[in-house]
Amino acid sequence: MSGEFTVINKYLVEDLKAINMWNSELVQQLKYYDGSVQDIEGIPDHIKAKFKEVFEIDPIWVIRAASARSKWIDQSQSVNIFIK
Repeated sequence: MSGEFTVINKYLVEDLKAINMWNSELVQQLKYYDGSVQDIEGIPDHIKAKFKEVFEIDPIWVIRAASARSKWIDQSQSVNIFIK
C-alpha cells in the first residue's frame, strides 16, 4: 500500500511489441524519463502522440473535453488540470 512501484501501460507494451521495440533497455529509458515516451529516440511519432503523460496533455484540451461532456452530467464533474 505504500512505497514506490512501477506500473506499466499494457497498451503501450502491446504497441511496442508489435514493432519489436519492447526490451529491457527501453524499460530503463522509460524509468529514466519518468514514464514519458516523448524523449526516447526511435519511438515512432504515432506512438508518442498516442501515449502522453498527464503533464504532456494540453490543458485547453482537458477544459474543452470537460465542457463537451458537461451536457450529459446531471450534477457536477471534477476536472484536474496539470501544468508542467
